[in-house]
Amino acid sequence: MAVGTLLVALAAGIAMAQVEPNGGTGTPPGAIDCDNDGKTRCEGTGQPDIIIGSSGRDIIIAKEGGDIVNASQRGRDDVFGNKDDDTLDVQDEEGNDFVDCGEGGEDQAFGGRGDKFTNYGSNVSRGGTA
Repeated sequence: MAVGTLLVALAAGIAMAQVEPNGGTGTPPGAIDCDNDGKTRCEGTGQPDIIIGSSGRDIIIAKEGGDIVNASQRGRDDVFGNKDDDTLDVQDEEGNDFVDCGEGGEDQAFGGRGDKFTNYGSNVSRGGTA
């Protein structure tokens, strides 16, 4: 069980590194890029998605499937996970984000001081300077 948990954590870390926007590895093919849709609200599909937030205000709704959400750019973000195992990252050092991990699943949530989390169990990591 511990080995399985470690592998999931490592996979989540690798996945987050691969979806680093604007200057990292860029937006991966097939990812949902909230910066290009011209709207504040950005939604996933019923399948596992990679969703990249913008530098402005985002409302990101990850639907079914084990989703990866990177809303770590500047801007106040509201991120909503769903059932299944999601990875939700709002580490932008502003401390004004809201994350609802959704019910069920073993989610991983990352944020800074001042960010608010709900429905997360014990899988929240706080860093940043805000």
